[in-house]
Order: sequence, then structure tokens, then C-alpha cells
Amino acid sequence: MKKILFLLLIIIPNYSFANTYIEQNLYWYKMKVIEYDISSLYNLKFIKSTQTDERSLKDLLQENNAITWVNWAFFCPWDYSFCKNKVWTTNNERIIEWEFFEWHEFTMNLPMFSIDKDKNSFIYQKDYINWDKFDKIYYWLSNWPLLLQDWNNMLQEYYDLSMIDNKMKVKWTRNFICNNKEKSKIYFWLVYSATIDELAWLLKDFWCSDALNLDAGLSTAFIYNSRYIVWPQRNIIDAIWIERDWLVVKDLNNLWEKITNIILKDIEKKSWKNKNTKRYKKNYDKLLSKYILSLEELRKNIYSKYSSDIFQTNIVWEKDIIWYKIDLNDLNSLKLVNLVNIVYSNLKAK
Repeated sequence: MKKILFLLLIIIPNYSFANTYIEQNLYWYKMKVIEYDISSLYNLKFIKSTQTDERSLKDLLQENNAITWVNWAFFCPWDYSFCKNKVWTTNNERIIEWEFFEWHEFTMNLPMFSIDKDKNSFIYQKDYINWDKFDKIYYWLSNWPLLLQDWNNMLQEYYDLSMIDNKMKVKWTRNFICNNKEKSKIYFWLVYSATIDELAWLLKDFWCSDALNLDAGLSTAFIYNSRYIVWPQRNIIDAIWIERDWLVVKDLNNLWEKITNIILKDIEKKSWKNKNTKRYKKNYDKLLSKYILSLEELRKNIYSKYSSDIFQTNIVWEKDIIWYKIDLNDLNSLKLVNLVNIVYSNLKAK
């Protein structure tokens, strides 16, 4: 039995995942970042809510085949007085699968983090940057300021145009999206307690070649592998998300099936050990229970080590609701627990 369970440990670290979580301190700044590898079978997408109102990040995730989400657009939420209860974007239009959403001329003058059909990323700006690549844009999101272009700090242009406001000059949570020099990876999410200038030079030391500022503040929300890492203080209207390609799902299913079959064959073999048909069913059930208990213990140990409970009181039902979040410093453990959960469910169904 120990040999079979050990197989879970040796398979997972060698399995390729594109959806890598990085949490680190760079200098004195705390960063939480998703690394997306364009060579993987995972898909990176930009999404806009089909509703006219704001939605929770969790609701958006559950309506799609998504596993990781982060908010991105500046927008006018209903609770801002000048919005007059109308939700709208503040010149942060987008292209989603070649389709324009709320496009107007000012948007075209903003820098846009763009992705083509082959997952290649680049900055586009009308008449200025990669003007000849407009027809290649499959996704784009517009925002400002452009922090880096080919490792060059681009903030001075925005200072000259008086587009750097006081909120950008103070230390705050800053969201971003960027790519590396080879354009083989895309990084996004946040840096804590940084000005816009600090964000630009920090990302230059964090593998970033092209980098664009995104919305942050009260809109900051993040779900990683279907679990909230940062709870939003308000609902949002769109997000960057990563989904499992169907080939990945198929491959993972094959992996779960492979592990389950190995365990079942081991149980079958040991159940017939004494060649006693009368005791076969009893032996089989006993061994199956042992495997299930072992998987329960393994899962419990992983969750205990890498997660913490969060209690919220439901006023309607007057009882505590237990949520939990996982400290994702050890990605292999997260992969392991996902596999253990599926194998466990398969064995329970037997």
C-alpha cells in the first residue's frame, strides 16, 4: 500500500502545469503572481461579464471552465456617487476573440496588452507601438500607464501628459500584467504597498519586458485553482482567467484512472491471496477501506499543512460557515491534493 501511495508523490512533481503561483518578497515588496506558460495546454483568456451589472469573481468562474481569475479593468461601480448607479468602464475597452466591446477613439490611443491566436503577447498602441500588428490581436485589454516596453521605463510620457494622478503616487496595492523578454511567459496579479514608479522598476527586476498597470484598490480579487486567495471588497465586471484545455482534462483523467486502476489491481491481487472465495469479498472491502483511510489521512495532512480555516457567520441561518484557503508556496502539494481528491472519490464510488 505504501508503494502505491508513493506513486502519487513521484508522478505529480513531473506533471506539467501552466498555472503556477509565485509568492515572494522582492527587496522589501511582497508580490503575489501567476506565471502562465504559453507552451502549455492551458488557455489564457480575457472575459467580460455578459450581465450589465457587477458580478462576483466566483460567479464568473463558476459560469466558465476556469480555474484562476483576477480582475483587471478600471470601472465605475454603482456605489461611486458620480456613477449615478450606472456601471460602466472608464475607457478600458477590450477585444475578446476579435470582437470589440465599447470601443471608441480614446481607447485606441491607450497602450494595450495584446495576445494573438497563438498566445503570443505584445503591447499595441495606435500610431506608436506595433501599429502593424492590429489585425493579429485576438485579445486585448487597455489601461494606463504603460509601465515597461522592451524593458524601458515608459512612465515619463504619462507624467508629461498629466495622466499620473495622486492615487498613483501613493503606496497602494498595484495590479499588473506583463510578459518576459522571450514572450514565452505571461505574469499577472499584484504588488503590495508600492507607488506606480516603484511598481515599474520592481517589475523590471521581476523578469518583465512589457508591463501594463491594471485596476487595483477595492476591486482587487483573486481566485487560484478555484479558491479565493484575496476576497474582493466589491463585485467586478470582467477578469483575466485561465482555463483547462480539454486535452489537459483528458490527460488528467487518464492519470487519475491510471492511479485508481493500480490501486484496484493491488486490492484484487491481495484479496485472492489465500485462494478462498468465501473470504474474497470481506478481504476486498477491508483492503479498499484501508486505501480510502490512507488517502483521507494523506489529504488531511496536506490540508492541515497548507491551509487555514476561515469562519464566516451566516446571519440568516445563524451558524458559522467554514471556508478555507491554501497557502500556495508549495505548488506540488496543491497538485497532489487535487489528484488525491479524484482518486479518493473514485475509490469511494467502488
